[in-house]
Amino acid sequence: MGGMSEMSRPAPRRVRDEARELATDIAQAATGQPAPVVLAHARRGFVVAGVLSGVLDETAVPRRPSYAVCESACQRASELLGHALGEHLVRRYSGGTRRQDLEQLIALAQAELDFAVVGEAGPFDDVMIAMGAVLREVLDRVAGEGAVPPKLRDAARKARLQADVLWSHYGGDAGGT
Repeated sequence: MGGMSEMSRPAPRRVRDEARELATDIAQAATGQPAPVVLAHARRGFVVAGVLSGVLDETAVPRRPSYAVCESACQRASELLGHALGEHLVRRYSGGTRRQDLEQLIALAQAELDFAVVGEAGPFDDVMIAMGAVLREVLDRVAGEGAVPPKLRDAARKARLQADVLWSHYGGDAGGT
């Protein structure tokens, strides 16, 4: 029967847990951190959301066209922010987005999708909507801050458009497709 070791084991990690933690990290980074740090954290959100959208596009049943759209939008935002920030900042704030981290996330997402009910709409919609909302908020703050260098404000404005795509295509506007 269940011994003490079974009861003390932490619950298995789920994609929702990982994505919620990241969204919280992004929101917290936006408070009192310089714009480049905020944008680096936002980039992490786009990388993870893009990878999850890619997994959904390849694996989910039913497959929705919005998954590929969101994967592309997140890739564009990640590249845009990476270019604006430079390699040093991207590397410094890449926690959770390194190759081995993403491989684990992909495996976790695929395993969860294996057990998803066929026909279940949007197994990760709720966390993707939350991620999109957080990204929209922090990018708006950076884009609207006059003390931020124009190059970074411009990158934040452009990335914000991609956050809109992520948020709305997963149903943040209650009209996901």
